[in-house]
This record gives sequence, C-alpha cells and structure tokens, in this order.
Amino acid sequence: MAPTIVLAGAGHAHLLLLYEEMKSPVRAAEYVLISPNRYQYYSGMYAGYIEGVYEKDETRVDVAALCSAAGIRFIEAAVTSVDAKQKQVHTSTEAVSYDKLSLNLGAASGGVPGIKANARSIKPSYLLPKTAEQLDQAGSIIIAGGGAAGVETALALKAKDAERKSSRDVTILTSSTLLPEAPAAAQKKIRRELSAKGVLYREHTPVTNVASGRVDTPVAVFSADEVLWLAGAGAPAVIAASGLADKRGFLPVTKHLQYQGDPDIFGAGDCVTFLSVPSLAKNGVYAIRQAPILRENLKRSLAGKNLQPFQPQRQYMAILSLGGRRAFMFRGRHHARGRLVWQLKDRIDRKFMDQLHKAAKPGS
Repeated sequence: MAPTIVLAGAGHAHLLLLYEEMKSPVRAAEYVLISPNRYQYYSGMYAGYIEGVYEKDETRVDVAALCSAAGIRFIEAAVTSVDAKQKQVHTSTEAVSYDKLSLNLGAASGGVPGIKANARSIKPSYLLPKTAEQLDQAGSIIIAGGGAAGVETALALKAKDAERKSSRDVTILTSSTLLPEAPAAAQKKIRRELSAKGVLYREHTPVTNVASGRVDTPVAVFSADEVLWLAGAGAPAVIAASGLADKRGFLPVTKHLQYQGDPDIFGAGDCVTFLSVPSLAKNGVYAIRQAPILRENLKRSLAGKNLQPFQPQRQYMAILSLGGRRAFMFRGRHHARGRLVWQLKDRIDRKFMDQLHKAAKPGS
C-alpha cells in the first residue's frame, strides 16, 4: 500500500506541488488535499479584482477540479487539529491518517479586539468576493495595514472611483511605515502616488481596537463605513491548538521546510516561521519558490534520503498594482512604474493562473 501525504491547505505552495505532481508518470505516494473551500483565490490579482479589471473566475483556482484532474482526493473541510502522535489530521467532517503531512494554511487576521466582528477580511482567500462587494458599496473605508496589500487595495478603490467619476474617503493606518520591507526610495514614490490619488495615510499609527464603523488608535479615533483588516499575518489557530506552534503561533520549520519537532511534518507559506531567517517576509513570492523544495523533500523524507535546503533570495522583484492599469516595480534600489510595468505584472499573473486553469480541466 502506498504511503499517504496529506496536504493541509490549498496555498500557493500546495497548488504548485500538485501541478508538478500531475506531470509525474509514477507517484511515490497517494496525496490528499484538505481545504475549507473548493476555490482558492490568487493574491496577486486581489487588487485587480476589487478594481474590476479581472473577473472572478480569472482570479481563482478550482481546487476540487484540479484534484479531480490529478486523481487526488479532495476533502472540502476545515482542519481543526493535528494529532502528531497518532499521525492524523482532524477536520470538521472526518479524521485523515498520514505518513507525511504538509501545512500550507495561509495566515489569519491579527489579534486586535473587534476584528472578527467589525472588520472585513480577505483571509481566508474565499472571502474575497464578498469583501469586494461590501467595499464597493461603502462610502468611506479604513484599511488597517500599509504593506503591499493595503497600498494596492487603496489605489484599486480610488481607480474604481475615477472610472465612476465619484469619490470616497480611503484611509490607510499602519503601525510602521508604508511598505516597511521596501527601500526608502520606493516608499517615497508610493507616498507620492497615494497622495496624488487622494488616499490618506497615517504611518506609525497602530490600530488598538475595531468597533462598528470606528477604529481606535493611540493618537486618534477614525470613523468609516467599512474597515478592511490587512495588517500583517497572524497565525492560524489550528497550529497552536495542535501543540505545534512557536511563541508567535506559527509552525517553526528548518531550512528543509521540516517542522523542527517532528520529521513527518512539513510546512510552507505564511503559516510557518523559517528558522534560518525568522524575519523572512510572508508573501506569495516565497511560497511559490518553496513549492519545488517542499515537493522534493516530502518524497525524499519518505525514501529516507537527505533533504534539500530552501535558500530564500535576499532581494526579489516586487510589482505592485497602482490602479488604472499602472504598476510600480522595485528590486533593491532600482524601480520603475507605469503601464508597461502593469502589462508585465498582468502577463506574469495570467501565466501563473493559466497553467493551473488548464491543469484543472478534465483530460488535461
């Protein structure tokens, strides 16, 4: 009987792992993928969807169809806990035994009071369509979080206003600087872009509480019709509930993407702490690059072979949508912006999604 590899979560790393596994004529194991929704939305297209550039089906992968095409069992359920001793994943519907387990669960919204009841979110990703609809109807919006997602979303909302010849208040509140991982020159360009489009922003202004139509900070109270929570990546509760978490609630993994406390558990993406570089940014770029290493190491672990290390780049090219089919690209001290940059981003995003869409079709 073939060993079983359970993939908990349908994040970027697991989707690409499945895509590559479909090309393999012989499989080392039976795969099972567990996700609470049959659709997984691609973060690189979130802002474009909110703006109206992309249709719903362009931005999402039908995970159930992808698994069906690959001959892989798909369980549409939430993971509730992991029993490492019994080597079982417990879901909202059943318990699934594994020989090897990989967690690619994404991130959750942070721990500020009032978020769950009073703020909108796009985590997990299947919330995107409903959240976009609610933002579309709002007359004023506060975005908590000044990273790439917060900046892109604010500019997408303003681009939609420009197309409609309307205007609404959009405010970004961030606990640090805008784009904290970007060089100072890139941050300066983004500040100018936001100001030019009428987006208000307050740096070094952490949110301490979210109430209905109101956000509290140490310096002021801000009001809006809707609050969108994009402030950082919190850990999925299931990791701590299973006794697998580090002090911040994430799954600590070695350079081999292997959980430090159990050689049969692996992890990738936003739900892990990469012990070799604990400050490694939680974004889709690294999750995508972890996919081939994760796939190889799951197989090597089954075979008792030496594992391969994941070596993250210190610098990578980042492209942010500025709305209106314009984008901003930077890597280190180099940056560019405009329509040609957006066309590059659009090609990259569509290519990534097209391969998964084609793979999910019957007979692919």
